[in-house]
Amino acid sequence: MKRLALLILIAALSLAFFALGLHQHPKLDTFHAGGETFDVWYAQHPWLVITVYFTIFSRSPPCFLACAKMGESQVSKHKIR
Repeated sequence: MKRLALLILIAALSLAFFALGLHQHPKLDTFHAGGETFDVWYAQHPWLVITVYFTIFSRSPPCFLACAKMGESQVSKHKIR
């Protein structure tokens, strides 16, 4: 029963992926165009870009990747207060 539900979920996600046209987006040219757009935006608003970058990465816990690999009991030992 669980396998059937998992297969239905995978089929639904695959169908949505292609129906929404998302298969066309993750191309190398798309990433290069996004990088060029980012460069222009950074050139026009450097302090805004730096502020947003700092805000996002200062809010994420430094042990995020390490905690993702640990068990729940070990994560509770390393919580940031």
